[in-house]
Amino acid sequence: MSYKELVVFVLSMLPVFERTTIPLGIVTYKMPPAVAFGWALAGNLVPVIPLMLLLDPAIRVLTRYVPATKRLVDWAFDRARRKHSKQMERYGALGIALLVSVPVPGFGPWTGVLLAYLFNVRPRYAVPAIFAGATVACVLLTAAATGAVWLGRILHGPTAIALSALFVLGVLFVLFRKKN
Repeated sequence: MSYKELVVFVLSMLPVFERTTIPLGIVTYKMPPAVAFGWALAGNLVPVIPLMLLLDPAIRVLTRYVPATKRLVDWAFDRARRKHSKQMERYGALGIALLVSVPVPGFGPWTGVLLAYLFNVRPRYAVPAIFAGATVACVLLTAAATGAVWLGRILHGPTAIALSALFVLGVLFVLFRKKN
């Protein structure tokens, strides 16, 4: 394992960086897409089972010994359950898989584990759903990063940057437009 592969693997285990490591590996480190995909996916999946096992005891210890944490956790969990319990009842583990498959930072396996804990989805169903969602997200990120490198080679410099920016703006417009 080279230093670059180790960086991709370790950063993929962290909650915010989990979705940035495939572009880092392909674009910055010039790794082959399959290698970046493999190390990033492995890094995404490593923390899932320990988190599933340790999240409940960690929350219990924090809420028992730090009163402010108890109020914050209770408020956040009650709010999330009120707002999203219908969707989780309807979709369950499939909903977790769909959320984890969104290739945006903050929607990775850590969030999937938290949702499984919050809505009492059994690990038997949650872990495969999180694994599937992480795999889909890594495939999408690998395709996007590979496409960006390919586009950069063809169009060179400012044209590639401008077209990439227009594409991202178009995607954001489609995702966040108001529906009547």
